[in-house]
Amino acid sequence: MRLLKDAGTIPDLPIYLNSPMALDATDIFYRHHAEHRLSLQQCEAACSVAKIIRSAEESKALNRRTGPMVIIAGSGMATGGRVVHHLKAFASDPKNTILFAGFQAEGTRGAAMVNGAASIKIHGEYVPVLAQIESIDSLSAHADYAQILEWLRKMKRAPRQVL
Repeated sequence: MRLLKDAGTIPDLPIYLNSPMALDATDIFYRHHAEHRLSLQQCEAACSVAKIIRSAEESKALNRRTGPMVIIAGSGMATGGRVVHHLKAFASDPKNTILFAGFQAEGTRGAAMVNGAASIKIHGEYVPVLAQIESIDSLSAHADYAQILEWLRKMKRAPRQVL
């Protein structure tokens, strides 16, 4: 997001990181900056592009905001967590885009939205889905069983243990 903002590819609008797990991952990424390819300055820029949302109260406040913004929230296939409240607040506005990054399993809210559902049920009520729904399937965070076995077959020497 920092690179996109700096290049002028996206406008300089507020970005919020609202996922406890992503917050932990960001903290680990920053603390161990010597273990990856980014320089310290690049790491600081990447880790500071979004305002970190730490509490449930801050998360709820996002749903009352108006105007352009980006909310990065762990989707969990839209089955639970903070993202569900954001969907309830923003899915019915055609000016919004909801971008799913990763696989959405059948039977989940996320899959229903990606497959064109006109409405989704949240907290016992139906919310119309008028927002533009997009999906990037190539960002799945893990391999499946067959992909892991294929990866292992290519190794010259078998590992002692795979976790």
